[in-house]
Amino acid sequence: MKHMAGRPPTRDAPPFGKRLAALRKKQGITQADLAEQLGITQQTVTHYERRTANPSIELVQRLAAFFDVKAADLIENDAPPERQLRRTTHLERALDRARTLPRKKQKVIAELIETYVRANS
Repeated sequence: MKHMAGRPPTRDAPPFGKRLAALRKKQGITQADLAEQLGITQQTVTHYERRTANPSIELVQRLAAFFDVKAADLIENDAPPERQLRRTTHLERALDRARTLPRKKQKVIAELIETYVRANS
């Protein structure tokens, strides 16, 4: 009989958590291993897998980089159906790429956009 650590879940994990757990298991990584690699606690990994329904973009990007997958592989189908059916605009794709830049550079981009919108409103 396989011993399970911790309490059994009392409810189903959200889709993000299920995908994260599946990806981790597929690569043969334990929660403790993932926690160590990311510099977080195992309890935090457990929280991500069992309770996190709306992860931050920073978390998604960090996990995607760790597992060498696209961020969309971790969050696909979490968006409302109307968002899933709509094509991503050029601006949205550019902003997604900008989110991977350091905070200072993101701030510069945000200020440029705000200045342009104010000037053209």
